[in-house]
Amino acid sequence: FADAYDFDENGMAHVFYNGRHGFINTKGDWIIENTRRGNFSEVTHSAPGALRSYKKIDFISTHSHAYPALENAPDMLEQIVAVERNFAQFSFHYIPKNLLNDESINLWLQVGDILLITTSVKGLDVSHMGIVVEQDGMKTMLHASSQEGKVIIEKRSLYDYLQAHKSLSDIVITFYYKHRLVFRCHALT
Repeated sequence: FADAYDFDENGMAHVFYNGRHGFINTKGDWIIENTRRGNFSEVTHSAPGALRSYKKIDFISTHSHAYPALENAPDMLEQIVAVERNFAQFSFHYIPKNLLNDESINLWLQVGDILLITTSVKGLDVSHMGIVVEQDGMKTMLHASSQEGKVIIEKRSLYDYLQAHKSLSDIVITFYYKHRLVFRCHALT
């Protein structure tokens, strides 16, 4: 379990496990750690049509040249490789994006669900996040829009948003329940 989190000047998430330094490498790693800590429960497995994903995660180590914080830090890169290797033992359930237009999925999704949007980019797990909201009877999300440069409520449905972004592949839903921010009722696993 992580004892503390910190962020350096480059935005790299540092984690301290039992006094040892480590990294949160991906959003998936962030979810695994927060589930372990009791902050989240991954509930996607209970969604109609959910599938299981086994994806090799190695984007940061194979693209280390793109991360200035890793430029002169071989020890840091070794730790990231170790985190990516450890990540291989985990799998996630996901909802295929073509099912997001299905009424049963829209009934299953609840306002307040944390939404992780997976990517088809090789070696990367999740490329975007949001919080499920409902607007005019449509499930959409509150998210940081790179196009608008701010946090917005997306005007399109989740289905339309993912269809418009070809590299976005599927969704994973987590449920944040620490500090009584409970928006849905699921058996926690």
